[in-house]
Amino acid sequence: ISGYNWSERRKKAEKFFKAEDQFKARGFLLDNKIGYIYLVGQQKFNYGVLDLGLRLIYEKNEVRIYQVLWF
Repeated sequence: ISGYNWSERRKKAEKFFKAEDQFKARGFLLDNKIGYIYLVGQQKFNYGVLDLGLRLIYEKNEVRIYQVLWF
């Protein structure tokens, strides 16, 4: 209805979470100007948050929000 290509965005997100190289994963965040990542339940990263340049800014129950650091 909106014309937004959500399936392409979903594919990119899946590629990020399955990335076999931490530098490509970090590059994805920077290239796409992603500022925050919202995880729920059992969702997790393949690499440590420090390796990806992330900082946990919120955690409650099964919700975690990370800020992407631009250093």
